[in-house]
Amino acid sequence: MKRTLAAVTALALGATLGTAGAATWALWSQQTSVHDAVTIGYAGFAVGNPGATPAQMDRAFEPQTAVTWSANNAEGGNPITALQTKNFADAVIRIDGQSQGNRGLAYDLRGAHIVGGDDSSLVDGVRVRIVRAGTPAGCAPALNADTGTLYEGALSAARIPARELVSSAYSTAGWDTPEREFLCLRLSRPVALNTTYTNIGSATGTYTNPETGAQVSVSDEDRWSIGLGYDTRAFQATFSLDFGFETFRGRFAG
Repeated sequence: MKRTLAAVTALALGATLGTAGAATWALWSQQTSVHDAVTIGYAGFAVGNPGATPAQMDRAFEPQTAVTWSANNAEGGNPITALQTKNFADAVIRIDGQSQGNRGLAYDLRGAHIVGGDDSSLVDGVRVRIVRAGTPAGCAPALNADTGTLYEGALSAARIPARELVSSAYSTAGWDTPEREFLCLRLSRPVALNTTYTNIGSATGTYTNPETGAQVSVSDEDRWSIGLGYDTRAFQATFSLDFGFETFRGRFAG
């Protein structure tokens, strides 16, 4: 295709210029070849839950357009709510992308938005670690490993610089066969939530055994615990993550 397009263009020029133009084409064709594939083609990017249909994912077809994943819609529920009873909670985001022609596609995590909750510092204290995996099932081992971290820090400041998803190798693949990876998130409770208050109530006494007349000592206790630091409303907060994409030629210089 690459050489055919060049030949058609040159023959058209030869027809316009006459015989001299055609002779020029013959000489030129021995010395020059065209190496670039046609770059006009489809590009698309989407984020969503692992089991989502394309219609359920937030999609973009222009690099300037942001797409959003919301923790409210996470499979397994909002991970911030889960932190009320757990030290950490995980979530998985599916990333789909495709780019035709010889354009590659790279995507980035542009920022987080926190919504709701009370005026405590719970959300400010929540930390997140983000790694990638090839499948949803690969997220747990990837998060448990000490390597492969794309971001680790405050949830409110989460960012991932542009990373290649689709190479710039020439392709005519459509949206029905996207390149795909999964971002694995692990949210950790603030240190204050790892502190608990435990109350223990105990009672002792004696009673007379009616059969033997002996004095018997008895005792019992009851206890309850609660995490300190935040009220229930704090765990009603949620968050969303904004992503975007760009296309590139040649080797990605991210």
